Amino acid sequence: MISERSQPRNTRHRARHSNWNSLPTTDIAAALRNVRADAFTLYTKTNSHHWHRCGPDFREYEVVLEDQAKQLFFTTETITERMRAIGGIDIRTIEQSGLPSTPSNGNADFVDPEDALAELRVDNQILTGSLRSAQELCARCGDIVTASLIDVWIDEARRRAWILFEVTRRD
Repeated sequence: MISERSQPRNTRHRARHSNWNSLPTTDIAAALRNVRADAFTLYTKTNSHHWHRCGPDFREYEVVLEDQAKQLFFTTETITERMRAIGGIDIRTIEQSGLPSTPSNGNADFVDPEDALAELRVDNQILTGSLRSAQELCARCGDIVTASLIDVWIDEARRRAWILFEVTRRD
């Protein structure tokens, strides 16, 4: 039996990455589709809370939620681009999106500002879990590019949750 070290470098590289051709892109695309539905649901919820703020900290909440909504929208666009790049089928109708997805709907007529921000924090933590699951699938399948992109999205979701925690923290 020939050891990996005795093989020429380019042969070792091909052997290590040979699973790319058999990569189940449909599985990864489905995971990305679910993550995108979660992210878009969180975007709409964040945007909704952004427009329904009141109270003495209105401006602070408005800025935080507006920035987070923009980031979430950009994330959904990037997820869509990556999904298409790996050959996934895009969502063509709202029914195909699976909305509402994992994050809670937030359909209440009035939500206390601190409660709303705490709910968004939890939803970002839920999104982080969904992203980690998708990243594990990508790692198992050898899709390093998608796994790297997801790593950025995880960092963003964790940062959003941290900011929401800090905004609502009482001294």
